[in-house]
Amino acid sequence: MTQHALKWFIFAMLVATVPVIFFLFTWIGILPVAGIIAMSVTGGAFLLAIMGLVHIALFGGVFYGIAVLVSRALARASERLRLGVAAIIGIALGVVTLQPWYDIGDGSHSLYYIILHR
Repeated sequence: MTQHALKWFIFAMLVATVPVIFFLFTWIGILPVAGIIAMSVTGGAFLLAIMGLVHIALFGGVFYGIAVLVSRALARASERLRLGVAAIIGIALGVVTLQPWYDIGDGSHSLYYIILHR
């Protein structure tokens, strides 16, 4: 796995799985950035879409920075080590999605329920 591919893999996994707070003048929920994108696109409200874009830009920048730092730290590592780190990160963040950390205030705590039922 190249350094470039590792960076984008880590970024995609962070966006898809890490729970972040979605705040629209009041607390809306704890969702991954992908869930915020889904709510912003399908929500229908202009204010929800604009605040979603603000959250996407903020957390997207933070997650991109983390991905760049990790990929630069592993730039001189062997390809096999980079692949192993990518597998560990993928598995660890995949386990995150199975935890009951996601919430949108209606008692549902599964990432897949939240995204699929919006």
